[in-house]
Amino acid sequence: MTHVRNTALLRALIWIPVGSGIITMGTYLLFALQTGAWQFLAGAGVFAVGIVLVLLAHRLIKRGRLQTAGYSIMLAFAVVYGAAELLFNGLTPHIVIGGVLLLVLTGSMLLPGQWKKTLAAVALYLVYVWLTNRIVPLPRYDVRDLIVLNVFIAGITIVLALVIFWLFARTYASYALRTKLLIAFLGVSLISVGVVTVYVDRTIRLTLQERASAELANAAQLRGTAVGNLLAEEVKLLQTLALSEKIRSELKTSNGSYSGSAADMQAALLELDREWQAAVSANDDSLPLIKSTLNNSIADSLREYGKLYPENAEVFVTDRHGALLAATNRTSDYYQADEDWWQAADSKGSGAIYYSQPSPDESSGKFSINIALPVYDTGGLNMLGILRTTVDLGSEATIVADIQFGNTSLLFPDNRLLTEGVLSDPRPSEELAQLPGDTGSTAEMEWRGQPSFVAVAPVRASDPKLGISIGQLRWKVIAHQPRAEVLAPVEAQTGTVLLVVALITIIVTGASLGLSQIIVRPITRLTTTAKKVAGGDLTARATTETDDEIGTLAITFNNMTAQLSNLVTSLEERVQARTEQLQASAAVGQAAASVLEPDQLLREVVNLITDRFGFYYAAVFTLDAEGRYAVLREGTGEAGQTLKAQGHRLEVGSQSMVGFVTAQRRARIALDVGDEAVRFANPLLPDTRSEIALPLIVGNRVLGALDVQATQPAAFDEANAIVLQSMADQIAIALNNAEQFTQTERQAQLQAGLTSLTRDLFAAPNMAELYRALADGLGRLIPHDYLSLTLVHSGGTSLREYLLQANADQVLSEGPVWSTTNTLSGRAFTTRQPALSDKLTQEVDHADAAHLARAGFQSALCLPLLVGERVLGTLNFASVKAQTYSLENPAPLEQIAGQVAVALENQRLAQAQQKSLQEMEALTRQLTGQAWAKQRQRLGQQVESIQYVRSGLSAGRSTVLPEIEAAIAQRTPIARSERGDSDNASPYEATLAIPITLRGEVLGALQVGEANQAREWTEEDLTFMQAVADQVALALDNARLIEETERRAQRERLVAEISSRMFAANDLETIVQIAGVELGRALHVKQTLVRVRSELDEQPDDHRPDRQLDQQA
Repeated sequence: MTHVRNTALLRALIWIPVGSGIITMGTYLLFALQTGAWQFLAGAGVFAVGIVLVLLAHRLIKRGRLQTAGYSIMLAFAVVYGAAELLFNGLTPHIVIGGVLLLVLTGSMLLPGQWKKTLAAVALYLVYVWLTNRIVPLPRYDVRDLIVLNVFIAGITIVLALVIFWLFARTYASYALRTKLLIAFLGVSLISVGVVTVYVDRTIRLTLQERASAELANAAQLRGTAVGNLLAEEVKLLQTLALSEKIRSELKTSNGSYSGSAADMQAALLELDREWQAAVSANDDSLPLIKSTLNNSIADSLREYGKLYPENAEVFVTDRHGALLAATNRTSDYYQADEDWWQAADSKGSGAIYYSQPSPDESSGKFSINIALPVYDTGGLNMLGILRTTVDLGSEATIVADIQFGNTSLLFPDNRLLTEGVLSDPRPSEELAQLPGDTGSTAEMEWRGQPSFVAVAPVRASDPKLGISIGQLRWKVIAHQPRAEVLAPVEAQTGTVLLVVALITIIVTGASLGLSQIIVRPITRLTTTAKKVAGGDLTARATTETDDEIGTLAITFNNMTAQLSNLVTSLEERVQARTEQLQASAAVGQAAASVLEPDQLLREVVNLITDRFGFYYAAVFTLDAEGRYAVLREGTGEAGQTLKAQGHRLEVGSQSMVGFVTAQRRARIALDVGDEAVRFANPLLPDTRSEIALPLIVGNRVLGALDVQATQPAAFDEANAIVLQSMADQIAIALNNAEQFTQTERQAQLQAGLTSLTRDLFAAPNMAELYRALADGLGRLIPHDYLSLTLVHSGGTSLREYLLQANADQVLSEGPVWSTTNTLSGRAFTTRQPALSDKLTQEVDHADAAHLARAGFQSALCLPLLVGERVLGTLNFASVKAQTYSLENPAPLEQIAGQVAVALENQRLAQAQQKSLQEMEALTRQLTGQAWAKQRQRLGQQVESIQYVRSGLSAGRSTVLPEIEAAIAQRTPIARSERGDSDNASPYEATLAIPITLRGEVLGALQVGEANQAREWTEEDLTFMQAVADQVALALDNARLIEETERRAQRERLVAEISSRMFAANDLETIVQIAGVELGRALHVKQTLVRVRSELDEQPDDHRPDRQLDQQA
């Protein structure tokens, strides 16, 4: 069982490394997208292989092949961790510790008896890691700066190790003692070595990092000072050139040659500058101004200076006004005072040293800076001009040659780097923002795509005066060294450490094996002896070799074996008796499972108890519906049958064994019935000397009791009680199952009957059919001998009862009227709750209950008929049997009453709707008839004239066509296939007449016929003619409505005309005159009388003035 449980646990938890592998694959792919390194893609592929191997192990575990599954999982861990060591740099501690730990734990759990193979796998793994670090067969990606990845790999390793260790701990108890000791020794050793290894590795790394940081910071400061001193040297050389008396003399001469105002001087200089620029554009050096500037004594001195210091690519001097005095090369313009560099060097007449930022030359690939400074007179007080040089930073004799060392770069304010003589494009601000801000500090960062240690120092000169101006350039020296170079000694040391760890592991393993063998050997021999005893050899004895705890254990074991030998003999007899009892209990259980009829089950159980155990009497009691009495359900022997026939019962809680256990819910044993105070002495069982009663309990319910009696005193002990209680529990479960089955079957029948009743009620076309369906359906749902329906009467103060009889010709018969205050149905009506009476003879306060009692009924049930908030009445049942109805589960009863109430209400609404439709139809026919009666009066004799056409003959007119008259009179179609003797008045041989009907009113008829031949009229002819007649009816009624509308419109126009004429008049006489004349004309009368009300209205009629107008009709 333990093996099966452990196997299931392994299969469930093996998904953890699978999930970890999938998560790691996703992480590798994410880093592959971010870094573009192929190593991450390769690592993801290796993890996919590892997942396949683990899934294979899952399948092998499912098949029970644990050993092969262990090899597969160990191979998966070795492949995954070994590939990480091959592809990445910086994960060696995680790989060594995690890989060894996972291999050891997996081997100890899945290969507990094969330690040599596990240790061999660990040794091979360590050798592989050591060789990989030594040889480095593939370029490895340095992940030491990827903190997230390092934490993730460490976390995954820890999670897997914890899971495997937990699994190992769960199965640790099943391992052999030698295995446990070996695991303990190895665990302590490996943990100790691992902690020391990690500590040493971290210490060396921190020491090297601190030393590299200090060296880099020192190198950056030294190089910054060297670059500043080189710039200062260039300035000093230029200052020395500015001290030349020849240059000063020529500058004085040039400054003194100007005349006129400052504006005149500037205009003259600009004119010369335009001539100069035009010659430069034409590449013409023949201009005298250009020749004089390039070929004079000062220009020769400047060129000599350029030869001495070849980094000076271009040198020229301007006078105090910015005019070019001499130059080594042709410049782009003559006038320099408008240039930024000139104005910065002039500094508004005070003079200053100017440095430009590096400027690249795309054609030559070189770059240079400009340096300009003022030229003073001998006293150094008056500025005579400005001397400027362009220093080529690409020359071999310049600054670049001095800064071309190792891993050093020069950073300019525009974020460009000068590295090994190459000026780069501006670097990203995000990258430069990671540089250390403090001088002398070092940062570990990604520098130009490579993890590095970086130090920054400003460019400064040792000369205090020039140091300020050079510092304003904001140049910086960046010293950097790849992390791999800094930590290279650590990587070399790691291999040595791994080799030492492997040797220590091998030595500790050998020592652990030897020590565990010495400790376990006595225990192994004792185990062999114990197996012999377990196999039945009770004569086997353990050898005592030592005086320690193991020797004491051997002595104790021998004493136990001797006692066990004596005990086995006495137990065999008891086991035999116990076996028979268990067989009897099993037989009861088999009967409970196979017998569905409760009475038959109880009969077999009590007989089985007396037959198998040899008891005197056995009986089963069950509680009645009220739970007051325990009624004998089945008993053995003649006494049991007699008591059952007599309806023997014992009150719960009474002075009897059965009464006690059903009340207290616990068994009771009477070892001697003569001394038992709580017992019923049955005269039919005189030989009883001991008795036991056990409750039949299911959940919290007491169903009854099992009573067993014996003729021997103290016949029942604890073992008998346990077996009999087991039988009692099985009996209780069987009785409960039978009861639930009966209730379920009854509920299913009730639901089916309710569905059928609902379908019949809602399918009933009228109230009579509904009552018939109600009487038939309720007879199948609720048992009754009397069924009635009470409905609201006299405004709700009383109820009219209607008797429902299913098989009578008249289903519903009217009964008495009951009050709602002193009746059982009235109580259900007013409380809106079911009303139940199981003792109708005692219902003196309820008139309808007393009425039923006089008719011989003993129980009654009244259900309120609710529709929303209204109570329609009650549904009443009565039975000649007592306790026929129960309200323990009122939901089905309320559901039945609800369906009946809804069906009654639907029928009432349907009848009301039908009555409303009939009344509306009658009113429509009346209005239509009145309208067409007036229409016929207006048409006069026109309707009596009938025009007809016969084929081949001229049209005729007649006042009477007999078929039309018959169709109108009978309101049905008239069809005749040939003329009879009495049909001479008709112009047709065969004819078909259809009445024209509109809303029940016959407007006329439509007739067709054959003049000279017979014809059989088909159903299609009749349908077609009827459709035409319906359309004619609609057309005629539309024409009538249009005509009536036109008449009303004409009358409205006449009223409007009369009103407009009256409103146009200004005096009463004219208004009265117009009204009288227009009314007479409109109504076609000869006289019109108009009476105007005045103060004389109080006088008698013969004194009131009337206005009579004669109007010609």
